[in-house]
Amino acid sequence: KITYTYADAAGNETVKSKEFNITIDTTPPSNTAFVTTVEIVADTNNDGFINSTEKGSSTTTDVKISFNSNVVEGDVITYSINGVETTHSVSVSDKTNGYFIVNTSIPAETQTLNVTAKLTSDKAGNAVVSPVVVSDSAVVDTALPNTPVIDTITDNVGVIVGPILNGGRTDDASPILGLVVPYVAVKNCKRYRDWE
Repeated sequence: KITYTYADAAGNETVKSKEFNITIDTTPPSNTAFVTTVEIVADTNNDGFINSTEKGSSTTTDVKISFNSNVVEGDVITYSINGVETTHSVSVSDKTNGYFIVNTSIPAETQTLNVTAKLTSDKAGNAVVSPVVVSDSAVVDTALPNTPVIDTITDNVGVIVGPILNGGRTDDASPILGLVVPYVAVKNCKRYRDWE
């Protein structure tokens, strides 16, 4: 508690000022308090890509930064989005939720959104020693791949074997497909085969 009085040259002294209260805190935050996850919300299946369905017409995405129960109101979390650092003071509602959300722009096609976060200090400014850094990233890939073409279908079972014409019949429940896939730079390819 701090109070202050002032006296002039004649010795006339003021009454005490109102108390000013401060807490001296020089203890770094416990290493049991840390950020637990960073989630790029637009990457709904968390596969490291933001595809055309996930992006839709949006130009931004939320980023959810979660922390454990040992983080307290006033602690400072530093997050970085593509190298740009921002500090965030944990609010009462953040503490209740166990996370906070920030919004950021979705990068251009083929570019990567990189996010990291860590607990850096408490409300008094005591720095965290060896903070835990967590991260998430997602590549923007909304270009549709070229449509494959079925070149041949081959019957490999029974008396009649060989190529099957379009519209033909076969007793082979799993004929061999010959596909022609036009060239496309593939980052994340999945195959689907539909039989009617």
